[in-house]
Amino acid sequence: MAAKVKLVLFYQNYENWTGGTYYLQNLLQALATLPAKDAPEISILTEKIADFYPLQALCPQIQLHFQPLKAEYTLFQRVVNKISRAFSRRNFFEKRPVADFIFPLQTPSWNYLTELCKTRIFWIPDFQEEYLPHFFSPQDLSDRKIARSILAAQAKALLLSSEAAKADFCRFYPDAQRCPTFVLPFAVTHDLVYKNLNINHLREKYQLPKLYFFAPNQFWQHKNHQLILDAVLYLKEKNVLVNVAFSGKEYDFRNPDYTHKLKNFVKNKGLENQCFFLGFIDRAEQLQLMNCAQAVLQASLFEGWSTVVEDAKAMNQYILASDLPVHREQLLQNGEFFNPQHTNELADLLQKYAVEKPQIKLLDYSQNVQKFAANFIQILSQIDFKS
Repeated sequence: MAAKVKLVLFYQNYENWTGGTYYLQNLLQALATLPAKDAPEISILTEKIADFYPLQALCPQIQLHFQPLKAEYTLFQRVVNKISRAFSRRNFFEKRPVADFIFPLQTPSWNYLTELCKTRIFWIPDFQEEYLPHFFSPQDLSDRKIARSILAAQAKALLLSSEAAKADFCRFYPDAQRCPTFVLPFAVTHDLVYKNLNINHLREKYQLPKLYFFAPNQFWQHKNHQLILDAVLYLKEKNVLVNVAFSGKEYDFRNPDYTHKLKNFVKNKGLENQCFFLGFIDRAEQLQLMNCAQAVLQASLFEGWSTVVEDAKAMNQYILASDLPVHREQLLQNGEFFNPQHTNELADLLQKYAVEKPQIKLLDYSQNVQKFAANFIQILSQIDFKS
């Protein structure tokens, strides 16, 4: 019997990037669906054991091992390890077991983790900075460009979530052909407890009307909330009233005033009874509000592979999505597209579905989750064990 693959998942509980946290959680839950003979031996590398326990509770059906990001060594051991890494790139004393792979690493700055694994697998969520550079500081743009140029020239394995992202990588980085690149679209796993929540109670809790659209995106400027508000106002001026609920963390570190400006727009235009800001809410409540909405709105100006779209697909909900190549790649049924720069296109769809429920084609999303896990294992089998 072949030895099990030893996989380290590098888990960071991103305070300002919910999608990054969900990505690792969804990968772990997908791997938990694999037959025992195909499943890797998984360790969770994280800074705090407090971040490990929720993952352990998330997947009680599989055994997870905790690896501290910073192991404790004596002064003598640290000196010897420093000398050892200078010659062999490995610790002489290692208090953490060496694995076959570590994933996902996003920048070469994590190269010091070499001693933990035979192969480091990098992941780039998207290349938003190439399309929307005005949303980034000059330092952020420079840092991203340098890091990704290094990966293009030196990485032994890089995962991207879409064919659109792979095309971007090849377009923007001439050395991309040197880097073994794999496309791995992700799928989501939902705790179906959300379906037991009473929607009437939720609507009462959040003071929502019976009919509403739902935009569950973190409040970053590229998520394009303003277009949705403009569409609501456009319809109001035609005496057509539609309601939209927004959920998500209301902070954009790149534009701290973003949410405040949106709320001021709503107040100044008299849209308070049509636009509802729920904040960062309980995940189960968020899913049930998505599930019972007229449709889910995804107006983003750029995505790598949208968690919101996957959430809606998983519950067989209808999506009105911005017309991006990645959304076209991701959304093959149960959706319609609009130009993210054209208020009237979204307004027309909102007006259409404010009075009629979209027709849904029921799909078995569990196959997407199984495919996510199987494809990940297949990719591991294609990667050379080299650091």
